[in-house]
Amino acid sequence: MNEITRIHLAKVPYNVEVEAKKELQKYLDAIKAYAGDSDLVSDVESRMVEILADRKIVADGIVTAEDVKALKQQLGEPEEFSGDEQAEVLPTEDDGKPMHRLYRDTTQAWLGGVAAGIARYYGIQAVWVRLIFIALALASFGSVVLIYVILWLIIPPAKTAADLLQLEGKPATVTAIRALSERGQLINSNRDHKIARFFSVLFGTLATLTATSVLIAMVTFGVLAIRHDNINMVTGMNSITGNAGTSWLIFAVIMTGMLLFVVLMSLIGYALLSWRYTRRILVSGIVVIALGIASVATFIVLVTTSQANYQQWIDKSMVSKTYNLPADFKSVSSLDFKGSNIDSVTYMVSNTTPRVVVNSLNGNLQPSVSVNGASASMSISQPTVNFGRYYRLSTVTIYGPALSGLTVNSGTFTYDGANTTSSKLAVKVTGDGNQLTLYHLQVNSLQADVDDQASFDATGAAVRDTSLNMASGGHVSLANIANLTLTAPDVCASNDTPVVVNVANVNSGSLSYNGSKVNAKSFADACVELTVGVNS
Repeated sequence: MNEITRIHLAKVPYNVEVEAKKELQKYLDAIKAYAGDSDLVSDVESRMVEILADRKIVADGIVTAEDVKALKQQLGEPEEFSGDEQAEVLPTEDDGKPMHRLYRDTTQAWLGGVAAGIARYYGIQAVWVRLIFIALALASFGSVVLIYVILWLIIPPAKTAADLLQLEGKPATVTAIRALSERGQLINSNRDHKIARFFSVLFGTLATLTATSVLIAMVTFGVLAIRHDNINMVTGMNSITGNAGTSWLIFAVIMTGMLLFVVLMSLIGYALLSWRYTRRILVSGIVVIALGIASVATFIVLVTTSQANYQQWIDKSMVSKTYNLPADFKSVSSLDFKGSNIDSVTYMVSNTTPRVVVNSLNGNLQPSVSVNGASASMSISQPTVNFGRYYRLSTVTIYGPALSGLTVNSGTFTYDGANTTSSKLAVKVTGDGNQLTLYHLQVNSLQADVDDQASFDATGAAVRDTSLNMASGGHVSLANIANLTLTAPDVCASNDTPVVVNVANVNSGSLSYNGSKVNAKSFADACVELTVGVNS
């Protein structure tokens, strides 16, 4: 029976036969004597632990003389540590090729060692791999960070000198371990360590402060909403959903998302400040990110659905009501219109009873009409009916006789001639942003006065002779016309908006500008932009 004693290799305890211990101690002493480096001996012991593990001998296992013999055969003789050039020749594996395996290089790591490991695997500088990661992260809006985290999880770290040698594609022999030690690649560079530590503390502090700020904001909003029992007062959520119950649900999802963000920032802050990047922290972070994505998706679905339902409810709430106009409105040939908070007004030429059809939310929008012979004035005004973010302006349709004169003082007005013909039509558009459009109408002579920043569109009408009187900033669009007479400012300030006239074609090829005949095709003026051949 062989006597058993205890030893420690790289702080791992083993039971060992006495004779085997003597042989092993002699071998380690010889290595130390030849190498003259106690740190190298520690790396050799770490390699021994790996070899014993391959032989199914773990902590508290029994090491025999046969195991010691195997260690010596695999690691090489102590003379190989002498530093001679011949000893520096690295042997290969049995198949002639050294084992090449990817590890995370924690000896040069700034974060998880992924970039350093890839760089060491391919024999390039780690800074280039880091720059590539940063460039890809910017180009992919951060999605590459997830790939980095996955690589961090699946690539094991290089814990021993043998791992580092496999990372470089070199056999893990004693000679190779010595060469690695002499190159100073078994420990972190102080410079890299200081830089990494600086950024770790910096970003860890920022992450912690962010988590604290978001937590304070979350608690504040939560307390206010619960104390007042009024989610809309605190967040204005009802203006999006139109329903208090849905608003509370969305608010809960938002609070959950904020809490998950706080947890994620706390994990990042803890890992960076404590300088601990464990697998458990990484897995926890991925789980929190997944839950956060789920909460964002839930928020989007809830908001989108509630908005659609709310908008449908408002659409269904619109009420249409008809108001008959005075009987003498049938003889009207000129109309002056004013509107307020009206989305659009359409005048339909009709031989039926003159009337106004109003489509509004409250259904109670009666027009004010005054008839004086052949002239009439009409005004329609209502306050904006506002439902949070959503509101509906009223639409108005006027049915009346054909007009020879029309003035639009506010809003968007469409004159639909119902394919009638007018020998003469005079229109006027006043006020900033007001617009008049002609449709389904034939006009022999059209006179249009267009004020500053007002618009007139007659591309839907067949017009022969057109006379325009325009102020700076006015905009007119015409179709194919026979003749064009334009009166517009011929001097303007540098910051004035020019007059804009777009004409599909001037058949006569000439126009009158401020009383002078000019060529329509080549006309150019600093205060007037005339485009012939564009119908817009």
